Amino acid sequence: GGLLQRGNFDLSYRPPVLHTRLSHFTDLHDKHRTVEGVMKVSTEEIRWHDCLPVFSLDFQLVSDDSNQRLATGGADKSVRIWNIQAGADGTPKVEFLSNLSRHTKPVNSVRFSPSGETLASAGDEYVILLWKRKQMETIPSFNKEDENNKEQWTVVKILSGHVGDIYDLAWSPDTRLLVSGSVDRSAIVWDIEKGHLIHILKESRGYIQGVTWDPLGSYFVCHSNDKSCRVYCAHTFKKVFNQTKLTLTTPGDNPTPGLARKSKMYHDETMNSFFRRPAFTPGGELLLVPAGVVEGDDGGTINTTYIFTRKSLNKPVAYLPSPDKPTIAVRCNPLKFKLRDPPDTSSEQTKPFFNLPYRLVYAVASETSVLIYDTQQLSPIGYVSGIHYEPITDIAWSPCGGILAVSSADCYCSFVTFNVGEIGVVHHEEPAPPHPVLQHSPVPPHPQTGTDPPQRPQAGRRIAPVTLESYSPSVITGSSTVNKENRRNVEHGTSDSKKQSTRRIQLTTLTPLTPSP
Repeated sequence: GGLLQRGNFDLSYRPPVLHTRLSHFTDLHDKHRTVEGVMKVSTEEIRWHDCLPVFSLDFQLVSDDSNQRLATGGADKSVRIWNIQAGADGTPKVEFLSNLSRHTKPVNSVRFSPSGETLASAGDEYVILLWKRKQMETIPSFNKEDENNKEQWTVVKILSGHVGDIYDLAWSPDTRLLVSGSVDRSAIVWDIEKGHLIHILKESRGYIQGVTWDPLGSYFVCHSNDKSCRVYCAHTFKKVFNQTKLTLTTPGDNPTPGLARKSKMYHDETMNSFFRRPAFTPGGELLLVPAGVVEGDDGGTINTTYIFTRKSLNKPVAYLPSPDKPTIAVRCNPLKFKLRDPPDTSSEQTKPFFNLPYRLVYAVASETSVLIYDTQQLSPIGYVSGIHYEPITDIAWSPCGGILAVSSADCYCSFVTFNVGEIGVVHHEEPAPPHPVLQHSPVPPHPQTGTDPPQRPQAGRRIAPVTLESYSPSVITGSSTVNKENRRNVEHGTSDSKKQSTRRIQLTTLTPLTPSP
């Protein structure tokens, strides 16, 4: 790396664009059936936020022009808008558009509404600002940075109600509501049109560090550092599920219920991160929750990200091991992709993980690395690490699906770019979104009582060591109770459920792996 000069904080060395071979494996047991491309990673060393940490970023997925806007929020108390376009060499070209300078304290979260018309930003000053772009006017500016604005954004509403720092925001799919999570241990649901709160959720015993909203509008999720993740009905604001503990079974061909044990699912407040940002897939098929932990029989722990299906929001169906640090954010590619050539499904080991008619791609970030997965295979399709000196804080996909932006506390942002068609062919048909069913699924609940069959044997599970050779998701099995009638009510809104060393950059192509049983 180059020398960091004190004062203006300009780096004297600009690293070259990095390339790595990205392989898409169509068969976990056939190393020769691959489609290769080139994944590029570049760190744009510009003054994103006056050489202070960048805490959040988000792409505008819907725009009325050709600009591909990226919003960033940082410790310099400002929100900035950038135009990100892919260059001829495949690297992103960054153009400054506007500086939004109404905040008085660091900005922790920026999120565009699904319609793209409104930008919400929040941070340490306890309020949420709603911004809209307006036609440029010649207005005197008291901020020198605002003089260079190419776009004019103005605050249309200020939402006040929290009494602590706000860590995350999430919009409802119809843009009418917004949910915020705060260190005051509450989550607030806001009515955007009226500009005031409509419900306060105070069930958390810790800081709420991440929130997300179901794209189908039925649920929203609050993830806090009290070792829990709560799922709420978006119509009644009642708690539907509280994910806190996991029932694990001792590995073996014929485990007995007596060998089952309880394990915590998530890290507590000792996890060294401000954020734990969950995400739904674009069609609401899956919920992915970071900051997970699995406790092994030997007393060790594995950092994980949990996968929940829409029909199993109270019990994860699989977990994704993290190579080093706890995971802090998950973001899904906004596009759906066509399935690759189907593998040999005659064997249980080679069946696709989910029976979806398309592929979904998502990225999982820890403080030091980013893993990229899809829903057609068990192993990751890409791995990037060592691109920043300080912890990663947020990630976001561009609307074209070919750029993954990464923000960091080292005051820089990086971009992982893909060539056209490298991730896959876009799936344009929009059939009715099916509920994904885990192919290696346990016995379903009883159709009348909604509870697990009493004589059902507990399936075995092997905890793999945390190494690069064991990134494959493991299927989680255990006891749980699923009330189908209650879920049907929730879907229709009638639930009555109870309430710095030298920087090293590593780009790795992962080899096919045999899934854990």
